[in-house]
Amino acid sequence: MNLTIKTPKSKSEIINILKENTHEDIPLLKAVYDDNVFKKFFRGVISEDSFKLQRCTRGQISLFPLVYGNIKESSDGTEINIKIKRYKAVNIFFGFWFSSLFVLSVLITIVATKYCFIPFANMLFGFFLNIIPYKTESKKLLEKLQNLFS
Repeated sequence: MNLTIKTPKSKSEIINILKENTHEDIPLLKAVYDDNVFKKFFRGVISEDSFKLQRCTRGQISLFPLVYGNIKESSDGTEINIKIKRYKAVNIFFGFWFSSLFVLSVLITIVATKYCFIPFANMLFGFFLNIIPYKTESKKLLEKLQNLFS
């Protein structure tokens, strides 16, 4: 998912806003036991003209999206190009999940058709496990970023 946000704020203001709302990468155990970690909305890395963020949660949930952004100054303000992606490992896992279940469903349908609902139910579960957290968290992240930059 790609998005461009245009704002009248300067590039340095955008960087400061991001730094105020972002923790540096937090060790996993500290995120589980330390309530001070959740005072800011994001965790990630911010450089002079780009950033990589994820929402702060207890533990690192790989199903949540990553936000990659580039900041460019233009004549009428600042333009922020945002890409929302998943972890590559999640894509690999779900590719393996769905291909395995497809093969299993074909084999079960050939051997015993009355049990073919089992792999199809697992495919449905995997589909919703893949889509629901990604869509809801992407929406939250975009709304937060738009509120911060406007």
